[in-house]
Amino acid sequence: MISIRFFKLVIISLSVIILVACKKNMSGIMIAVQGTDLKETPSYNGKKVGHIPFGAKLNILDTEGPQAVLEGNRDSWYQVKFGDATGWVFGGHINRVDSKTHLLEKNLTLEAESFFAVCATDNLARSSETIRLTKTEAYYTGRGDYGNVEYESNQKGTYIIENDGIRIQLHAGVTNEKDTETSSVKTIPVKARVIKLYWDPQYNGYLTDETIKFKNNPQYIINQANCSLMTKESIDNDALCKNDPVKGGGLKVDRYGYYCRKK
Repeated sequence: MISIRFFKLVIISLSVIILVACKKNMSGIMIAVQGTDLKETPSYNGKKVGHIPFGAKLNILDTEGPQAVLEGNRDSWYQVKFGDATGWVFGGHINRVDSKTHLLEKNLTLEAESFFAVCATDNLARSSETIRLTKTEAYYTGRGDYGNVEYESNQKGTYIIENDGIRIQLHAGVTNEKDTETSSVKTIPVKARVIKLYWDPQYNGYLTDETIKFKNNPQYIINQANCSLMTKESIDNDALCKNDPVKGGGLKVDRYGYYCRKK
């Protein structure tokens, strides 16, 4: 007769086999904005054997390295393989990939437009920004999809969906800017930077650190039709300016755009 002890040994053995199999097939995504160095040993002072950039996929070999605290986050060191290099990174910099999914459509374009105008004059300062997210591969990371991003058609980067929105890492590069006086085109370097878009159902769009300050300001009114925030004074001035430019002459109109889906 098979003993209870035998059953326990079988269950433990199967658990170990499943755990080992999961470890071998586990992968992850680098979520540290500046990337992180791959270390020869599980230590901040370990020898650097490589560098893993933001958004890169990697294979996780072991998650049971020594515990560490970095920037207030406690996690263990992970042994990973990136390309041909194997080493250790802080686990808090990695999102484990559980399974493939599709949380975001293949292509998504978000736009934000802001402007300042004075009625009945040519004084119009318009600022329009476009972010195009293109999903090359969709992986569920516990936070969401990640993929490539194009900003204003001249700066490339990567994005990752987080619980409260989208984090975008733009790479350094160059952009072309036309001089309105001479019509010549200048090549201007652009720095690497991070843009965080915070999803807000009330706005049906994404706020940035710059526009989120208007969220709890009762002076600003949400207009979901054009994805903007305006004070009542600017709304009234805009209406008067359109209906009677003479009476509305010199009135100021401010509109702050937040990111929303391109119609």
